[in-house]
Amino acid sequence: MLKVEAGQRVRAGLLGGPLGAGWIVALEGEGVRLRFEAEGEAPAPPELSLVLALPRPKVLSRVLQAAASFGLRRIDLVNAWKVEKSYFDSPRLAPARLREDLIAGCEQGAHTWLPELAVHRRFLGYLEGLPPPGGEARVFAQIGSARSLGAVLPAAGAVSLLVGPEGGLLASEEESLHEAGFRGFALGTPVLAVPVAVAVALGQVALLRGPGSVPEPGSRAIL
Repeated sequence: MLKVEAGQRVRAGLLGGPLGAGWIVALEGEGVRLRFEAEGEAPAPPELSLVLALPRPKVLSRVLQAAASFGLRRIDLVNAWKVEKSYFDSPRLAPARLREDLIAGCEQGAHTWLPELAVHRRFLGYLEGLPPPGGEARVFAQIGSARSLGAVLPAAGAVSLLVGPEGGLLASEEESLHEAGFRGFALGTPVLAVPVAVAVALGQVALLRGPGSVPEPGSRAIL
């Protein structure tokens, strides 16, 4: 936690609400009491959701914090054939600890949208619970795909991005994803660990969807 003093001004925000300024009123044990003044309106919900094959518990916090820093509407942690079943019994999945990780990610990303989070012990159960394709674009990182993310990501609208386990998805799992409306894309040629793959995939979405992704009329690239 950053060291603060009474009377100090800090950046602050309300979960799901606006960003603003906070003035420290008093220090109370390990907490603080502050006065908050909003600056602007509450942000619109993010359009991006992450579906993630449950990684090793010792890297889960790092992955969730990094993912939440991008600003996500929702995170679904799912099973897969190459996910160790014991991961689902880890104390790292306690709701309070997951919430701490998501809040830390929001603080790092300087935004207030705390993603909804759900854990699914059955891969097919998660897919069967999805609404019919059409309300959002669905994409997944696929080893060996000939398509880039830019080839399957629409310019606007809601998106669900799936990143599988480090060992990859089975052909049958990929087929189930296709049936649920997911389109595969390649992150690149290197074999990436899950924390890196998640950061790379979300970074690519941010690059493709963010400011400057479409050249302005008459602009020239500088090489």
